[in-house]
Amino acid sequence: MGLRYDYLMYSGDSRVSVPAQGQVIHIARDSHYDRQYLQFDALARIDSSDWALLSDSVSLSWRHSFQWMRNAYEAETDSLGRPVVEPFGRNEELGLFRTGLNASMPVGDSGNWSAFANLTLDYEFISDFDYPIDDRASLTASTGIVYQIARTKRVQLVYDRYQHTRGNRTRNNFSLISVIDF
Repeated sequence: MGLRYDYLMYSGDSRVSVPAQGQVIHIARDSHYDRQYLQFDALARIDSSDWALLSDSVSLSWRHSFQWMRNAYEAETDSLGRPVVEPFGRNEELGLFRTGLNASMPVGDSGNWSAFANLTLDYEFISDFDYPIDDRASLTASTGIVYQIARTKRVQLVYDRYQHTRGNRTRNNFSLISVIDF
């Protein structure tokens, strides 16, 4: 089980230079917002000692998660005297339930290689980011291979397929990831 709560109070400025009709317009604005983030996870790992049907080399893990984020922006005016309009309004909220299953197993005898597969279902129970596309449930299927260089270093090749349940959004992705923990 895991629980995480973050609260951020941000205060800063933003500056941009925009070329327009042969001149450059410099726009600046203050930025003040609060962000809250809450996450609760329940995790389980199963191997052959827990379930006799599993091979000694296969490990299964399950995760169920609740994640919630809220941003609240203060009303601001830019250096041109215009009100700053945030894309989704002055208050943004996103909450989702996530559940997923992972299977992993070593590949070969060296102990450096392993393969994995994930299946994850996400459901956005609240979203201020659903316009113009309201497609709140998605299924992600991932598979990959990992080469463990050292205890804190690895390289992963991962394929992900994102499919929203109403068919409005879909994406395929290959990633080459290098991880160095320190």
